[in-house]
Amino acid sequence: MVIELHTVPSSALTPAQADDVITLCSEVFRLDYSFYMNLDYERVHVLGYAGSRLVAHALWLTRRLRIGPGPWLAAANVEGVARRTRPWYAAHGFLFLPLSQHRRIGVDRGEGGGHLR
Repeated sequence: MVIELHTVPSSALTPAQADDVITLCSEVFRLDYSFYMNLDYERVHVLGYAGSRLVAHALWLTRRLRIGPGPWLAAANVEGVARRTRPWYAAHGFLFLPLSQHRRIGVDRGEGGGHLR
């Protein structure tokens, strides 16, 4: 089975996508993830679909990083990494497959998001 990855800024998530993320992450983290989805930070979500079902999620928040008196650098915190925990999904490595298949992951950003390549 193929997993299709989409990158979507939080401001462009549809209500259905947000509900899917809340359902998946609440199941995986065993807490109400809607609290985190309602925080006022712009994030970029990576949504992994098997057909029409969300099976993997991660997000990043842009951060500025400075080491000592050096220049400010663009950095990111990766959070909310979740995948379906049922044995079938785990056996198919939905979280790790995209990373193992790409030596370098780039993001094609279009209006409202993009796709990993």
